[in-house]
Amino acid sequence: MNDEFEQQPSPAAEDSGGDDPRLAALQDLLQQHGLLEVRAVAVGSRGEIAALTAPLHLADRLAELATAIKRLGFLYVTLDLENTGVDT
Repeated sequence: MNDEFEQQPSPAAEDSGGDDPRLAALQDLLQQHGLLEVRAVAVGSRGEIAALTAPLHLADRLAELATAIKRLGFLYVTLDLENTGVDT
């Protein structure tokens, strides 16, 4: 089989930080700001997106950190809000 076409594991395979120093730095940043309820993973074909999951009441605080998160090496920051009170 041609190595060029073999699927490579995503750098975001784990949300524990794994071997991605950006995730470890992101988790440290979140802890420094007391945002212990936030879960972060790197997604995208190159792990270029910091995908955060957090309660709605933390949205403003996370928005304030978006630039700092991008400085860690992410191109985009997304936020999935939990417990928004919207019935689906």
